Amino acid sequence: VMVPDRRKEPRMRVLRRARLVFRQGHSAIDCVILDLSDGGARIRLSGLLAVPRAFELRLDTGVTYPASVCYRQPDAAGVRFLEAS
Repeated sequence: VMVPDRRKEPRMRVLRRARLVFRQGHSAIDCVILDLSDGGARIRLSGLLAVPRAFELRLDTGVTYPASVCYRQPDAAGVRFLEAS
């Protein structure tokens, strides 16, 4: 059974390295972005470590998005990009 895609924006499949940065830049976790849209991304972490609710997603290109976790799966997590404050 196909699950309907609930995303508001079309997503693009990518394999791009990134980091979750939190605690005012004192902590970071490496991840891989599996797909990306204007509103969020699906990421893979090794073992879905203790990811904070809010963090910065920093792409290997230097682009940074304030983000929060929307959902977690055993092998991936969905993140929503937040408005910059």
